[in-house]
Amino acid sequence: MSIFALAALVVVIVLALAIYPGELSWLAPGGNRWLYDRGASSYEGKWQRHDYGPYKSLVSESAAAVTHLGERVRVADLACGTGIATRTASRHLPGDTEYVGVDYSSRMLQRFQSHIDDCPALGALDLTLVCEDLETWLRTIPGRFQLVMLMEASEFLPSFPASLPFLGRVCEPGGRLIMTRPAGFWSCVFPGRQQSRRALGRGLRDAGFVDIRFIPWRGRYELVSATRAGD
Repeated sequence: MSIFALAALVVVIVLALAIYPGELSWLAPGGNRWLYDRGASSYEGKWQRHDYGPYKSLVSESAAAVTHLGERVRVADLACGTGIATRTASRHLPGDTEYVGVDYSSRMLQRFQSHIDDCPALGALDLTLVCEDLETWLRTIPGRFQLVMLMEASEFLPSFPASLPFLGRVCEPGGRLIMTRPAGFWSCVFPGRQQSRRALGRGLRDAGFVDIRFIPWRGRYELVSATRAGD
């Protein structure tokens, strides 16, 4: 293969990856935001073609498990995107549950809100959407939540290992954290972000979580569930 053909192949691969939101987002947070803003309208159509049954089952199971904690359940959907996790959890939580969705893509949040507006059953949700950098939000939020969800997003946080203690701080004792972990070759694309099972498990334990489970899902991702220990 000539040097020109090789260069052309590289360009094609890079452009193909750039079409899909997220694939190059580890390069810079600004690039991540730009890609997701432009892919918001087609995000669910492109990325939800996989079997989301196990994903939704874990969200549903975790939502049902925290209904006994506190007088009012609070849910944090971190890097919430178009709100798939919140929409799933809401089917299993009391009507007075408080939801907070955080994402730094304003257009993804607009899509989230449009899903709520288009569904009468979801119109009464006590939902606050916050357009902010997640790592900044985690360091400033004073409240705690019974259910914290970080789905298909942890590998895009530049300081993910340093953010783990803050996940412990915002999760109520006895509450649940559910998240995803890039698996297989995909995990190698995000060096230095504690995405091996051993490193992530250690980080979660240090943050105060117990009963950590790694659940097979699909080739690119595993599901992770953890319970916040008492303070």
